[in-house]
Amino acid sequence: MTTPPQIPNQQGETGNVIPPKPIPDGANVAMKYVAKGDAVSDEEEEIEGFIAQRRERRDELLSEIERRRRMKLAERKASMTRKWSEAEDGEDLALLLRGDEHGIQVFEEPENPDTGKPLGITYFRIDENRVLMMRTPLEIPKKKPIMDEKEISQDLSFPPGMPPLPPPGMPPLPPSPNPNES
Repeated sequence: MTTPPQIPNQQGETGNVIPPKPIPDGANVAMKYVAKGDAVSDEEEEIEGFIAQRRERRDELLSEIERRRRMKLAERKASMTRKWSEAEDGEDLALLLRGDEHGIQVFEEPENPDTGKPLGITYFRIDENRVLMMRTPLEIPKKKPIMDEKEISQDLSFPPGMPPLPPPGMPPLPPSPNPNES
């Protein structure tokens, strides 16, 4: 009896190995494949994918709802603005009074305006046949200070027995002890 040849395996050990049979021409040889998988991790991946899809869909729906809400709000605001504009504008009295044959009596106030300053003109309808034209200067008067420096320094004086305020940037004074508390 003859012993089969000793061929080292992948780990370097020698052992009895049967030599492979020759492969016929045109035949395909299957390669060894080891699939590694964990049912729990596969299920977790599937759940996470499902949740991610739902979140994307939810975000799309929320953005669509927000867009529609803003569009309706813009329509309502535009409608209200049109109503206010129509109510406020009413008729264009300046255009009506430009023609010579308007048949409306115009009262000018003041009768002799100061022409050295730019004037704004506002028309007010009194009734069907009368209009008041107000001329007002467009310059804004300078505001005078409410208090002068002497009044401010007098206002900053404290009653006797009160400590002065701390300088700016300092922490506030601690609360004074209350004699009523025990």
